[in-house]
Amino acid sequence: MMLIYCPVCKDMIKMIPEWRVCHCGMSEGLFNGDSWQVTGQAIPILVNCKSFNKAISQYMIDKLAGRKPTSDYHFSANILDS
Repeated sequence: MMLIYCPVCKDMIKMIPEWRVCHCGMSEGLFNGDSWQVTGQAIPILVNCKSFNKAISQYMIDKLAGRKPTSDYHFSANILDS
């Protein structure tokens, strides 16, 4: 999953095959499956979907079992060089 983070307004947006803009308008980006583009202040972030889904699944299992969620739901993400 590709995201952009705007350091100006602190918005985080999932990139899709059309231009997405943050709340303040200072960061934009798109991702078409093969390549990505960002403009302005945007910081592109790649989330490891496998580790993200594993963390979400464990959170949901714990929540449905009535266990108090912990801070142990970690996943991998990388800041890409724009």
